[in-house]
Amino acid sequence: MLFLCACTNGAAESDGARVKQVIDGDTIVLQNGDTVRFLGINTPELGHGEFTDEPLANPARQFVSRRIKGREVRLAGERERRDRYGRRLAEIYTPDGENLAVELLEQGLGFATAVGDEPFDYLDAYLQAESSARTADKGVWGETFFSPLSAKTAVDMHHRGYRRIRGTVKRVSRSRNNQTLHLEGDFRVLISHAAWDRHFSGTPQHYEGQSVEVRGWIFKSHGVTGMKVYHPAMLERL
Repeated sequence: MLFLCACTNGAAESDGARVKQVIDGDTIVLQNGDTVRFLGINTPELGHGEFTDEPLANPARQFVSRRIKGREVRLAGERERRDRYGRRLAEIYTPDGENLAVELLEQGLGFATAVGDEPFDYLDAYLQAESSARTADKGVWGETFFSPLSAKTAVDMHHRGYRRIRGTVKRVSRSRNNQTLHLEGDFRVLISHAAWDRHFSGTPQHYEGQSVEVRGWIFKSHGVTGMKVYHPAMLERL
């Protein structure tokens, strides 16, 4: 059912390609040299330079290598635009027709995520796959490293990367481009007006005074610490 749900929601398909290299749990290189980032999932990061591997980063990469390295895969739901690193964005299916992101999520080797302005056809299936691992405290859900940070800690400790953040919405503001939920320490959750109109219901003011958990990539810019959210599944009321 997960496979059918993830691949029959109007996702465009492209020709299969052989996997030359597995960079990490959510990124591969095809034989033609294209780098492909798995759509809708974020796996633990491997260390670079002064940064060490996050827990389960190597198991995630090894899992993907065992499943598809040197084999033909099928890309589906590919986005028209590449990400800021020039990578193609697509769902990856194994030669036997399994959605690899679903398998990773069921093993607790990543988080379902929704990023960008294009449709999230895969999201319901991915969240369902994630839920069993989450309920069992499996993989990332049982690792202290991936436990939610308080909003104030995220600001004070200069955390970056993909994180889960918890806090209370102290106030809501509106700018030209975004609705902004302000948590403790003025950690800001930014939701574009387009994303709000497309995916959210009610008004942003309904979040005032609510305890929430938000997931995504922390940004720090001009003294502001926050996170961009594109879908209500990434903004959970506690």
